[in-house]
Amino acid sequence: MPVAALDVPDLNLWLALIDPDHAHHARARYYWETEAAPDIGFCRVTMLGLLRLLTNSRAMHNLNSIYEGGGYKHEGIKYYEGEYREKHLAEPGDMIVTNTEQGFDHLLIGHAAIVPRCFGPKGIFSHHIYRVRFQPSSPFNPHYLVELFNNRRWHYWISGFSNGTTINMLPSDALEMPLLTVPPKGLVKKFTAIAQAAHDQIEDNIQQSRTLATLRDTLLPKLLSGELSVHCISDNI
Repeated sequence: MPVAALDVPDLNLWLALIDPDHAHHARARYYWETEAAPDIGFCRVTMLGLLRLLTNSRAMHNLNSIYEGGGYKHEGIKYYEGEYREKHLAEPGDMIVTNTEQGFDHLLIGHAAIVPRCFGPKGIFSHHIYRVRFQPSSPFNPHYLVELFNNRRWHYWISGFSNGTTINMLPSDALEMPLLTVPPKGLVKKFTAIAQAAHDQIEDNIQQSRTLATLRDTLLPKLLSGELSVHCISDNI
């Protein structure tokens, strides 16, 4: 069977395309109108993911949204349909820090992550998470401080402010107490560019991996049943 050029956009693109308030809506529209292949694939998993985001009130970033040692854990996302306040909103690119841990091993408490793009332009965060935002005059941005908070030495310092009996809690002022020497602006800017590129690449890799897994699960049964032929596909590439 003939194989035409086909694009299989991931969830991020569909979300940006649909939501006119999305930060990347204009770029998504440009792709759709001028760069997209003649045929567009809309796979089942992406379809269900988009439906979930559009029909649920808010993605909720919670204690299970951050790995032990830091970094965002996509599998830990939950969804919330109740009432919330504006101060509980979190946006892609925000820094979040865990403030709770059952036990005193300090494996999770005080570690940080960046809110990813794939859960929509606005979500909320649970009371087990702090959202950290910066003053306009701050020389830092989230990508710099996430790496700092997940540094072993800095984390040892921050987690030392936690307290509790069976549940260990980190007070909010613990994030304000430590002092650090501010590196030269040029050095901070260079490091931030590297860290942000790494975080963006990680998120893109996760989304591409999910898209490839969906294609595998869709095409493999067709290949095994003979509905698709590898020779036929290779002849038309």
